[in-house]
Amino acid sequence: MVLKERLVTILLCLLLGGCLAGGDNDNTNVNTPLVSVNAGADKTVIESQSVTLSAAASDAEGSFSWRQVSGDVLSEFPATTQSVTFTAPSVKTETTLTFEVEYSSGTGIPAKDQISVIVTPLNQPPSALIVITSHTNRNVVAGDAVTLDASGSVDPDEDGVIVSYEWQQIAGAKNVITTSVLNEPQLSFLAPVEAQTAIYSFSVTVIDDEGAQSTNSINLNVLPNTTRISANAGQDKTVEEFDLVSLDASFSQAIDEFSCFWRQTEGEAVTIESTTECVTHFEAPNVDDSEKLTFELLVSDNDNRQATDSITITVRKLALGLINDSGVVTCYNGQTTIDCNEELGKKQDGAVGRDVYADKLDKVGAGTRAFDFIKLDENGKEVVETSSEYACVRDNVTGLIWEVKDPPTGTPPSTKLRAGNNTYTWQYGGDNGGVDGAQSDPQTTCPSTVNCGIENYLAEVNTTNYCGGANWRLATLDELRGLMDYSRLGQPHLLDGNFFRNMPQAGSLGHLYYWSDQTNVDGGANITAWVIDMATGHDTAINKSDKAYIRLVRTPAGEAP
Repeated sequence: MVLKERLVTILLCLLLGGCLAGGDNDNTNVNTPLVSVNAGADKTVIESQSVTLSAAASDAEGSFSWRQVSGDVLSEFPATTQSVTFTAPSVKTETTLTFEVEYSSGTGIPAKDQISVIVTPLNQPPSALIVITSHTNRNVVAGDAVTLDASGSVDPDEDGVIVSYEWQQIAGAKNVITTSVLNEPQLSFLAPVEAQTAIYSFSVTVIDDEGAQSTNSINLNVLPNTTRISANAGQDKTVEEFDLVSLDASFSQAIDEFSCFWRQTEGEAVTIESTTECVTHFEAPNVDDSEKLTFELLVSDNDNRQATDSITITVRKLALGLINDSGVVTCYNGQTTIDCNEELGKKQDGAVGRDVYADKLDKVGAGTRAFDFIKLDENGKEVVETSSEYACVRDNVTGLIWEVKDPPTGTPPSTKLRAGNNTYTWQYGGDNGGVDGAQSDPQTTCPSTVNCGIENYLAEVNTTNYCGGANWRLATLDELRGLMDYSRLGQPHLLDGNFFRNMPQAGSLGHLYYWSDQTNVDGGANITAWVIDMATGHDTAINKSDKAYIRLVRTPAGEAP
């Protein structure tokens, strides 16, 4: 009998579709009434449509509880009624909402069921509207600036927007629009020259955010006038020095064929590739400040009718900065050199910066690539590049004046004050992180009878009025790095030997470390300072009591360091 009752119960569960899983557990109380609930079949609706969910239970004694499991949050949930009505949300793509209902009768184990509602978008196509905003009617004459405006086009969907515009000229003997302005809400152009009234037609297709589109068109009457030729040199523009600049007269117009002639009327003279081509080019000149170049265009037709126009090109100084480049002009792909114009090379060091324009820069002095140095005598006066009688070097890019070492006359301490092979410990009372550093003993690695520390060397050089200045100082790490030509890697050192002579041999100390004025704060002890190796270009920090070389620098008198 018990078996028969259980079979009947299972059959009822299958018919009503809501029983909780209990399996054949021997601990199940077969006398506990089983309940079930059915949320109904899944359904598909259109956005903004009213939807009703209604559950059926195995008896009529219990309560219902609805909750939303997934999808756009709806304010109607949770709910405690047998039926729930809501409005399907607006959607851009097909969206699934999932709901769960729980039924509790009080006499049995609660039962649950789920239902999915698939919401599909309903997209109404937009309306394309065109107005001519530049004229009160649709009659224009040659040379008129015409503006067609489609920004008033509308998408009737409540949450819809127009995302793109596509303009076309669909009638008219002459092309009056350019491809660069075909995807904006407004279309502007100049009315063409016509010998008699001509109809020009334009269309716009607007596309909404769900891909629906609409097209509209407008006709314009281009009336003849006494102007049978017009010159159009293009819009004024701003470029940077060394840019390849286009002069484009292709939107000039005439009844018949026409020819062009360009001439420069203002600004630093440039070489135009062809003065008789309607589209031609020139290279923007090297400028010290922004400069305006003006060009006049003369257009002539077969009957010798002529028209003129002009264009002004503002040339800006290229933002190369007041620091030196690295000296590297080669690009690589990881295995070999490549053309720096290739995509992989365009952002490499060899493709950007001052060195790229080295052969076009106006140099005050000389130097490899974009480096620009000039030699100064013991009084700080300029001497010719070929002179061997010089005491220091001015960097014309940064404006800094650099110490040039004296030749070694032996080994320290049997050397001169500024001999290239003298070395010093970092003992510096400036921005030292609270640790002055170490004073090495006198007449050990330098000829000083006081000590071989940095501050003493600075004091001794400044008392000599070396190169006409007494404001010599220790250089920063970046200032030292700016002297180095990294294309010289593999050579004994990275400085231009035509200017920076008497460099020591790396073998003496096993390196060519030069002190900077910067304490290394890593670790918090401040017992190390930064150096740069002029043989490799690498920077590192070494103990302030270690020995390294010095190359002093100063700012010309009256200028801030």
